[in-house]
Amino acid sequence: MTTAINTKNPESITVGIIGAGPAGLTSAKQALARGFKVIVYEKQKYLGGIWNKYGKGAYPSVKMQSSKMSFHFSDFAPRSTISDFPTRDEVYEYLVEYADAYHISPHIRYNTSVTRIEKLKDQWQITSTHNQVHTDLVDIVMVASGELWEARLPELPKLANTAIPYRTAKEYNTPDEFIGKRVLVVGGGVSGADIAAELSSYTQVDWSIRTPRLFLPRMINQIYNDELFSYIGRIASQEMPYQDFLTYLEQRMPEYMQQYQASGLLPEHTLNNAIHINDRIVPAVAKGAITLRPAFKGIKGKSVQFSNDQQQEYDDIIFCTGYDLPNYAFIKHFDASDLYEHFIYRKDPSLTIINTPVHTEAFGTACPYFEMIAKYALKTAVGELPLPDEQVMAQWCQQHLKTDTTRRYYDCWLETIRLGLLAQHLPDPRQDFIAYWQMVSHSVSPTHLQPSSLRKSIKNTANALDQGLDLNTLKLRLLKSLSREDLAYLLTSKQIDNATLEQVNACPYEPISPELAYEKQPF
Repeated sequence: MTTAINTKNPESITVGIIGAGPAGLTSAKQALARGFKVIVYEKQKYLGGIWNKYGKGAYPSVKMQSSKMSFHFSDFAPRSTISDFPTRDEVYEYLVEYADAYHISPHIRYNTSVTRIEKLKDQWQITSTHNQVHTDLVDIVMVASGELWEARLPELPKLANTAIPYRTAKEYNTPDEFIGKRVLVVGGGVSGADIAAELSSYTQVDWSIRTPRLFLPRMINQIYNDELFSYIGRIASQEMPYQDFLTYLEQRMPEYMQQYQASGLLPEHTLNNAIHINDRIVPAVAKGAITLRPAFKGIKGKSVQFSNDQQQEYDDIIFCTGYDLPNYAFIKHFDASDLYEHFIYRKDPSLTIINTPVHTEAFGTACPYFEMIAKYALKTAVGELPLPDEQVMAQWCQQHLKTDTTRRYYDCWLETIRLGLLAQHLPDPRQDFIAYWQMVSHSVSPTHLQPSSLRKSIKNTANALDQGLDLNTLKLRLLKSLSREDLAYLLTSKQIDNATLEQVNACPYEPISPELAYEKQPF
């Protein structure tokens, strides 16, 4: 494994960052803050990744699933005038403002495609094209190219001999061209629900889904959906039996849940925290504006065949069936199954991937999550954080990446806490349990992820659904996971008292790790 980079002269270190979306921008900001030279390679004409309003990213009508309270970076709050759930254009403008505020923009090379990355002795050679071929030597490479670029279609035999025009969600723009047509939307995720719901106001829409998912509106009783649970509340909600969780929701939004039951969309079982956000899909299906269809099977002529052997003719089809895995073929000798903790190239930690792990279904806001990955990645690249020995990392990769490619639930909220602790950025509960508990038991606003010296005061009020949880027991379970030595320190530093220690010792429930480990179930 390559040795860590010497940071005594930061101006001599160059960081090459692939992509100027949210992950690339926070990587650049943090590298610049360390005094490193930075080159950001962006293949499009503008920054923003899928939020680039001038590019081929998200469709114009898309809105964030996360509210303005939670979507942003911890060190850069959005303008107060931004929408409660920001639009694509508002997210783009926010990212432009972030890049300008931290002087990232002058370091971005637009319309520049990276074609090859190769290690040459002690540096990486990055080959890129912008009218002509260009090479740079850098010390650290951070690949933040994103994963939502190559839309996936059903295998070709299912599309053979079709007379129906079809496209992917990535090629969808506006509903105007579908007026008066019968349209089939295929795919039960967020894009499928968004597009089917939007089209239902303009034309006849059928929606083909394989497995029903849990959809909730953006606002619940005038509360943002991401204000319902704290970080520790997400652990408690995941542990709750599914039927109890539904009862919890019925008590707080009875009219919506009645519509959900009537729609036929409510899953018989799913993961409680695997919540898709959409305001219109459940009411539209419930009132008959959208017709549900079973899983797509294939096409013959103008007719689509479904898994129940029924057929129906359509004028257009929109496939919202996900995206292909990221292609890292431009990195010579690289194997993505050697990414320790999903991000650090175990054979050379000066190469990191700042993308959501493959084979996961991610839930939660992206900006603070990418921010914590970048903190962890930079600290490991320069040797500030020691990595395990090569055998331990190889075993981790073998267990998590080489032998199990099952698609699994992935909670970006909780991963943000885990990665922040790994990066030694967040309060260590073994040393500062009071600050740690405040952070995990209150709002998931990214401003609460700032160091104590910069963090705004945390409101001493429980989140909406946390109010029905036994927060004291959750706190005891966290303390129960700490060692005797850690508890003794917290006692002598007066962060806990003897009565609390007795409660910890008597607590009959399983401990909860400070990293807020959760069950990454198949999804």
